[in-house]
Amino acid sequence: LLWGYFGYSYFWWVQTTIEVAEIKNVSVTTWNLKTSISWDGKVLYKEDFNLNFPITWTVKSIDKSEWDIVKAWDVIASLDTVYLRINVDKAEISLKKAYADLESKKNKYTSGDIKLSEEQLGSSEANLENIKLNWEIDISNTKSSLETAEINVKSATTDLKLAQDNLDLIVNQEKEKYENKVQDAIWVISTNNSSIRELLLNVDKLLWVTEENKDANNSFENYLWAKDSSELAKSISYFKAANNTFLWFAAEWKNKWSAFNDIELTLEFLELAQTNSSLVNKMLNSTLLTIKNSIASLWSLSESDIENYTKSFEANIISNKKDISALVDASQLIEEQLTNLNTKTATQRNIISGLTTKLELAVKQFEQTKINYSNALKKADNNLILAQKQIDISNASLSTKTDDVSYSELAPYYSVIDTAKKALEEAKIKLEDAVLISPIDWKIVSIDWNIGSFVWWDKESSFVTITNNN
Repeated sequence: LLWGYFGYSYFWWVQTTIEVAEIKNVSVTTWNLKTSISWDGKVLYKEDFNLNFPITWTVKSIDKSEWDIVKAWDVIASLDTVYLRINVDKAEISLKKAYADLESKKNKYTSGDIKLSEEQLGSSEANLENIKLNWEIDISNTKSSLETAEINVKSATTDLKLAQDNLDLIVNQEKEKYENKVQDAIWVISTNNSSIRELLLNVDKLLWVTEENKDANNSFENYLWAKDSSELAKSISYFKAANNTFLWFAAEWKNKWSAFNDIELTLEFLELAQTNSSLVNKMLNSTLLTIKNSIASLWSLSESDIENYTKSFEANIISNKKDISALVDASQLIEEQLTNLNTKTATQRNIISGLTTKLELAVKQFEQTKINYSNALKKADNNLILAQKQIDISNASLSTKTDDVSYSELAPYYSVIDTAKKALEEAKIKLEDAVLISPIDWKIVSIDWNIGSFVWWDKESSFVTITNNN
């Protein structure tokens, strides 16, 4: 009894009491409701059917609910049919057009059509004569373009080679200049290091800061801070900062000075040396104030000692400022030379880039011109052949319009009509498949989709499950 009710739906069933030898998925439409279904499985008894739409689309309405009793041919749910109806309309229009095109083809050609073919024949014959006259002119012009393109390639190649050689010359010249500036900077840094080392030693002996020199002028202790003890503390603090920085700097300098062909490293050490010299400058100025604030002693620190220390440190301050100025000048000279190098090389590289582009374009143009020349030779011969073929076609067209239309000419139109009929039939079937109908009198167990859902058709899913289990 089950075979006659399968319609509009795809479903599968589950065995309950008797073993199912094989389960098959079947898509059934109204076209096979009145015929038996081919089946290679063995199903003796089923309690559940899983029903689904055989097409993929959006759910428009659900007419039943879970646990409703449905009878055969009851509508359970429907898909949105707007686009399906549009497809049916389009198919009907295509079929009407196919019939109209067939009737149009069957009509005889008019005198105007024949006259047009005669004019086309005359034009084809004139075109052949014109091609023969222009053949030599076209070939000569193309060959001249090829020769010019070849000259352009040679000229661009020479210009690019000269520009590249000039770049090498600029780099070598400017590199030698900035290497000289780097060597000058190394000398400035080395001189500055020696000066700072001596200044630190002199201050240390006066202020007795380090263990090495702490007792050198121990007798000054009661006099250096007599007028202003805070200045002495500042001097010692500045000394420690300058001394620690210098010791680190000297160690770095010893490890890396041999690699000073690197401009960035040279500039970095010049900047560090300036910082170190600035700290020394603060130390010298503070030490000078400390000396000026000291009280003379007949045995330890005489007036002449204070005066000599004052003059010495004033001279040291002036010398230190000159060292800082020399470091700044060395940095500026290297940066200026580096700027000159970068500017000149960038300018020359821009020239090379432009000439490289020019050469690439010249080569492309030359290659294209060679192709054009070869094609021109082929085209000249092909144009003659095509012109003659066009004359033959025009003659055939004129002859065709004076004869009756044969069945072979109408055959493609009949084929289009058959295709349009099949398309219309398929569109109507899809429209009918948009309605899900119960194949038997059973009860709905579950509905797995909602209105507005996009139903995907596949063999494993179902839209609704019905059962005969009470």
